[in-house]
Amino acid sequence: MLKRFSLFILPLIIIMFVLRLVAVTVPKQAGKKNNVQKTAATVKTGPKKTEYPGAEQRNRKGLHATGPVIVVDPGHGGDDRGKQGIGNITESDVNLRFAFILARALRMKGIRVYLTRTADYNVGYENRLETAIEHDPALFISIHCAYSDNNTEKGLNIFGFTPVRGELEKFENDESSLANFKYEVKTEEARKTEERIAAAVREKTDLNESRMLRRGFFIPVSQFHDIPAFMVFIGFLSSEIDVRNLSGRFYMERIAAVFADAVEKGLYSGVNG
Repeated sequence: MLKRFSLFILPLIIIMFVLRLVAVTVPKQAGKKNNVQKTAATVKTGPKKTEYPGAEQRNRKGLHATGPVIVVDPGHGGDDRGKQGIGNITESDVNLRFAFILARALRMKGIRVYLTRTADYNVGYENRLETAIEHDPALFISIHCAYSDNNTEKGLNIFGFTPVRGELEKFENDESSLANFKYEVKTEEARKTEERIAAAVREKTDLNESRMLRRGFFIPVSQFHDIPAFMVFIGFLSSEIDVRNLSGRFYMERIAAVFADAVEKGLYSGVNG
């Protein structure tokens, strides 16, 4: 009798134990599932992160760039306001805004960029040159705006510097303060790099032949005989069209992208032959 009772009660105890174990485990798993669903719902309905195009590329390349060095020089600054344009737009402010946008576009391509100024203060010629010499750049770009009595004048102008010996002698004998600087003839390699970059800019803009790469004496561009260097006039502050473009971001970002592409093409074409 006792043996029969044991055979009956033992399976019953085992079944009750299993049922109790299942009853304890299932609510825990259900709780975990609910938590996962709640978390997923929170992520789905939470605030959307705003990410601008190219941010991933900037994080990958721009902040830890190992490419060539470029010095970007926003002209004027501080008490030197530069040209005053239509609607009281000021050249020094425009130059600095564009310099930041250009620097960002270049950094997104893995290029290291240094600015001669990062705020509204005056930087003398000597300090601009010291910044360039310190970083030994593959390219120097000085940013400016133009002004003309002819208000139909508009668009880009790119200047470089390639003097001949006669021009050098004439300029060095000048008694003006600018004659205190030393000038040398631009090297062939530097001149060709300038021409490649200017030509690449022309391909994507309305830059005509006469404005593509003018030559002349400009401080501090004229100081670099073995470094490609530009003085870029990004628009005319005497033109309503240019002032409207320079007052917003769209035009500046488009021109900066054009220059960044051109710089990349010009510099690496030289490296690759």
